[in-house]
Amino acid sequence: MAPTNAIRQSHAAGYPSTQLHERIRWPLLILVVVIGAVIAGLGITLNVAFGWQDIWPSALLGVGITFALGGVLVVLQRALVERVDEGIQLVGQQVKAVEDRTEAIEQEIADRQPISLDDLRAITDSVSESSHRARGEAIASLKADLSFANMAKVLELAVALGAIGQGFRARSSYRLDGVRLSASPPLKLVPLGRRDPVPAIFLSVIPVDPQQPVPKPVDWQESHSVAQVVADLIESCRVANIESSPPAFDPQLGFRGLIDALDLAIRVRQGDGTPRFRGALIEVIDETWCLTTAGLEARFQDVFVPQYQLVRFELQTMAVLGSPTPVRFLLTPDRPADWLSVEDWARVVRVAHSALPLEPPTSWWSSPADR
Repeated sequence: MAPTNAIRQSHAAGYPSTQLHERIRWPLLILVVVIGAVIAGLGITLNVAFGWQDIWPSALLGVGITFALGGVLVVLQRALVERVDEGIQLVGQQVKAVEDRTEAIEQEIADRQPISLDDLRAITDSVSESSHRARGEAIASLKADLSFANMAKVLELAVALGAIGQGFRARSSYRLDGVRLSASPPLKLVPLGRRDPVPAIFLSVIPVDPQQPVPKPVDWQESHSVAQVVADLIESCRVANIESSPPAFDPQLGFRGLIDALDLAIRVRQGDGTPRFRGALIEVIDETWCLTTAGLEARFQDVFVPQYQLVRFELQTMAVLGSPTPVRFLLTPDRPADWLSVEDWARVVRVAHSALPLEPPTSWWSSPADR
């Protein structure tokens, strides 16, 4: 017998329901209790008032109490039976739900078709096509409507894929060694005057020249328009005494660069026919070079300069009896290819230096080989 049928038959065999019990006949019950009380009262009267000491007062008292308690017990028994019936009905409903779920699972197993190796290829292609379509739609929506929601969606997608690294940014100046516009993934921010955090994208204008001051970051919240964000960025540059108009700083170029870099980074991670990076993208420096968390990578050439050839950390004691601290040294490696001019390579390295980490990675402290 199938499990479902066994459950159904055991349930159908049934338990008593409230319909099988007669309703309490209250007039008859009250009459029985009254008769019991009268008989008991008669026994007490004969004993107290008339001084009867034989068996009759005791017998009448016992019969009266029996009648009265019998009526009370009938009421309690019916109440208990109804409560038990309610529990049985609840169990029956749960059993019915289990039956329905079991039937659905059995039907699903019966309808399930075998999957061949060829079917796996079709499934893989379908998943890949769906993810590519979602990425294309997200990028298209961002280009059509530069809103906080669209930008946050693409940034979160890139972070989930491991496509962009810390310090992700894009060129926002017509000069190669000009400023960059960086964007963080959505983070939690508690605005002044509020208690609940809200998501915010932190935008920063980063000068390539280390001698220039770094403007204060601007938080882009969902309630802020792009016009307000751009105005805040320009004001932040002005306060830091950095030229805030094209060609020194062009917000349109910066946002376009961020969107194009996000598109490239996601396509690379999804294997969309684009040469893969060794690390997560930080910046597209020019048509040839990209800076990733692994180092400098040429997009269409098999040329790679690892990060340890660009920056090195050494432990040094800065004061007497002081604890050793890591000191950062920027390195300029030799040209990795003859087709690179000395001037172009120097500019690319200078841009990379401005985006490299200021502190050593966590593994550097525990692995002497990383030093």
